[in-house]
Amino acid sequence: MVGSSPPAAKNNMPQEMLEIFGKYNALPYHGEADDIGYAVVYLASDESKFMTGQTLQIEGGHYMKTPTIADIEEYMSK
Repeated sequence: MVGSSPPAAKNNMPQEMLEIFGKYNALPYHGEADDIGYAVVYLASDESKFMTGQTLQIEGGHYMKTPTIADIEEYMSK
């Protein structure tokens, strides 16, 4: 898997499961706390002063596709 995963995921999910989720992620990594922080900095800055009523999806395309049940069942059968 390319890149790194958040500590909570690294500490609570087996590497094999992280790879299953990584296979379906739109970006080649799971993201880090800084990725959320950069959005917060933007929203707190004057750069966002003309923004209204938006929902920011700061998840790297993680929810565009999700692992299939077959992937999870294959992992669980090992």
